[in-house]
Amino acid sequence: MQAKQAGRTARAVWFGKVDFGVDGKPTDNLLLLSFVAEGNAWKYDSADFISLAGLPEVRKELAA
Repeated sequence: MQAKQAGRTARAVWFGKVDFGVDGKPTDNLLLLSFVAEGNAWKYDSADFISLAGLPEVRKELAA
């Protein structure tokens, strides 16, 4: 996992098995979580799922 902050926004990136609880076997992909600062706390803003199914070499490089 990697997290970065820029002003009032922050993002965290997860590389690994992302299981949404649907049928099938989860594979290593990217999950990007966005947060926004509100008062003295960080609040969830949005999420983006990035499938690496069509990019096997990228998946292999990230795994290494």
